[in-house]
Amino acid sequence: VNIPTGFDVDYDTTFGFPKVRRDTIVDTTLTIVMFLEELGRNDTLFIQHKKFAEYVEKPNFVAKIASESKERSELTNYYDSYQPNEAMLHCPLTNELYKIDVADDKNSVRVASPITDLYKESRYLIFSFKAHNHGYINDGIRSWD
Repeated sequence: VNIPTGFDVDYDTTFGFPKVRRDTIVDTTLTIVMFLEELGRNDTLFIQHKKFAEYVEKPNFVAKIASESKERSELTNYYDSYQPNEAMLHCPLTNELYKIDVADDKNSVRVASPITDLYKESRYLIFSFKAHNHGYINDGIRSWD
């Protein structure tokens, strides 16, 4: 099994967000002439530009006769890594700090919402957003479904 370079790298996607992007790639195809002993004559080959050096080194290489570049678009899936920062310590609704409690034995952490009373925000004249306590996360286990 041949594993391409780069596949041996581990990616931690635990805290990553799956994203899709469109990349523009330029492919260059070369037309070369090689002498083929089986045929007893020259033959035309189409190769990728990145493999050109391999063919030039061969004794039966004759010439490069053309080069054509094509631009193509490709969808790429990737993970946008999650980078925690200080802004994430604040509740987005109230802008208050989350309540973070570390147990005395330092083996347990609890992160709780700063919302203790009903939080109400008007939306679109007749609607309103209402939020009670948003719960907590205790040692990685959340209190909501």
